[in-house]
This record gives sequence, structure tokens and C-alpha cells, in this order.
Amino acid sequence: MKSLSKKRIEEMLSEAIEMNACQNCQIHNNVIFGIYKEDESGGVGIAGLNNTSTSYAGTSIYNNWIVNTSVGIEFRAADADDSGRDMAVVHNYVSHTRAHGIGAAMMFSNVIKNWDLNDTVTGSGVKFPRIYRGNVLMTDIAVSAGAPCDVDGCSRYGIEMNALNYTSDVEITDTLIYNSNDDDFTGSCVFLNFGSTAMPNDVTVSHLTCDAAGESTGAVVLSTSKDPDLTKTFTANDIFHAFSTGNSSSRAIVNCSAQDNIIDVVGNLFSANSYLAADKGGTVESVCDEGSVTQTMSGMYQYRDRLAIDFNLVDGADALTAAADGGPIGIRAFRFDRARLNDVWSDTLTFDYTFPKNIANVSNVDTDGDGVIDLHDNCDGVWNPSQLDTNENDKGDACDRGLN
Repeated sequence: MKSLSKKRIEEMLSEAIEMNACQNCQIHNNVIFGIYKEDESGGVGIAGLNNTSTSYAGTSIYNNWIVNTSVGIEFRAADADDSGRDMAVVHNYVSHTRAHGIGAAMMFSNVIKNWDLNDTVTGSGVKFPRIYRGNVLMTDIAVSAGAPCDVDGCSRYGIEMNALNYTSDVEITDTLIYNSNDDDFTGSCVFLNFGSTAMPNDVTVSHLTCDAAGESTGAVVLSTSKDPDLTKTFTANDIFHAFSTGNSSSRAIVNCSAQDNIIDVVGNLFSANSYLAADKGGTVESVCDEGSVTQTMSGMYQYRDRLAIDFNLVDGADALTAAADGGPIGIRAFRFDRARLNDVWSDTLTFDYTFPKNIANVSNVDTDGDGVIDLHDNCDGVWNPSQLDTNENDKGDACDRGLN
């Protein structure tokens, strides 16, 4: 399916494209606009409907342009397992959503902008990720300054997990979360909100750049009041957090859990007190009860130009070698090629306001052109946007079959 007619899109108020147990499918280069429902019961650009046994193995959703919807892309997994979380969402543009941008998937190289644009429901840019690599979440000044954002705030949380009983470990890496208006961002960049249930799996958050401080509760917050039956590990490292002036003294970069069976492994936290290079320093704090906290740093804001959404580190920045492996702290690499969306539509698609610059604090090359850069690709010499890895050996099926 390459596109939908304008008439059909306008009539389909629940979902523009709906799948049910679609394996080895490709949904790509669609233009979806204006799918919206006030009561949160629909208005999804691309939706997958799941029962407990539903699988989307081998399915990829890539190069789609989705604007003005209640939700951009959502896969409604059953609470009891990982159904629907085995497909890949790659290199899509999602902007102006009433609630969240993308929910429940493996996600690579997406741009998600201007979410939670309502005054009744607090939404997140991303919900329930399993593998999340090399994505950008951001809001535009023109959007955050307008109604209803100017009163109630918008884009209040970046990435959110909740108490759904997923069985797979969670990996969040190479992420930029940016809010142009500090005062809007009252949540956290990554909110692991398990509430009164136990953390169901290991969670790793690494190479995060959280430039959305405002009144935020921290770059990464783990919230759970129940101890898991088996030991789980929460890892948060190589994180760059930029505070707005006046808020740094009371905001920990990482907030851990007090539960005995959760081991906290936290390290390499870099804090900038403000966006001004001359305003050096910042509170580097981690509230963690179990496990270890290693190197922390405070220093100057070291990205090239936040207003131009250029998050390449300046030459000679301390953060270029501050990671545990001697590489850069914060987001390392990101790449998005708008021509892959626009070429099939005769260059008629527009992208709201300021578009994020590609980031190459390490190489951001995409050798096989599948939208997943080599740094994050499980088979970087063969086109495989689905990133299918049946035997879970971190080597994609495309390479396991000897195609590379």
C-alpha cells in the first residue's frame, strides 16, 4: 500500500491504516493527515490490533509522513506478553498529535514532533518502547508558544513506560529529547512509571541528551512501589542533561527506585547549568539506593546550536570523550533523509518549522540505506528495515541467512 486517497482518509476517523497479525508486511511512503477523534477512542494514523498471540514479526513501517492525528503510530499490545512489539518503526515523520506520537514498537531513526497538544490528557512522545535507538523527540517554539500549550503546556513527557506486563528487556539509546520552551516540560525525559506494580524486566537508558529541563523532575525517573520477585537491573549511563537557569539546584538527573530487588547501575552523568557556554556548572545528582553511581561531571553547554536543533558537540568538548568507552556522552548519532519520504510525492511534503540536523558525534552512516544507521543496525550491509532477529543473537536474520 503506497498511499490512501484524501476521501478515504477523511472518512476513516478511527484508523487510516489498520493491521491485524500482519507478518513480513511493509507499510511505507504513505501520507496521513487529519485523523482525529476527541474522545481518545481512535484517530490513529497506523494501528495494529493485538490479541495475546498476535505477532508482527518481520513487519516494518517506514518512510511515512503522519501529521495532525490523535496518535501517529500505535500497536495495542495485550497486557500479558510482548505481542505487537516485534515489528520495527523506522524513519517516519510524526508531528502534531493530540496524545502520543508512537506507541509500542522497536523504533529507529524517527522524528516525532509536537505531541500532547491538548488541555485534558497528558501524552508522551513515545510509549512502551522495547528497542529504541537513534530517534529525536522535539517541540517547536511556534507550537509551544500557542494555545493550548501557552497555558497548560504540551509535550510534557518524552518517553514513557507503564505497568503493562511486558516480558522483554527494554533498551533506550541515542536519544535526543528537546523542548524549545523550558516551562512547558513539567515531566521527565524518560519516565518509567510502573506505579504499584513491579518493574517487569531490565531497563537500560544510555546516551540520552535531555535538553528539556524547565520544571522537569529529572532526565530519567524510575517510579515503582513494589519489589519484583526476581532481581532486575536498572541502568542509566552516559547522559547529558541541560537545565534551564534557576531549576538546576533541585533536579536530580536520575531518580532510581528504593526497591531491594532492583539493582541501580548509574554513571557518566553530565550536567550543564544553562544553555549559555559562560554559565559553567550544574547539579549532578542521582537519587539511587542500591547498586553504584560512577563518574559525574558538570560543565558548559557543549552543543553547537540548540535553537537550530544542531546537537553535534563542538570541537574539543569534554563530552566527546566522557562516556565509559571513551566516546561521546549523550546522543552519539542520528540521521534522517527527508528525500526518502518526499521523492515519491514529487517533493510536495512539508516538515513543520525547524527540522533537526543530522548528528555525527560518531559515524551516522547508513550503508544499506534501510533507514537504520550502521551504529544501530543488526545487519548493516543488507537492507532490512524490519531488523528481524528470530534467534535473538543480535545478528539480524538477513545476515544469519548468509545474505551479507
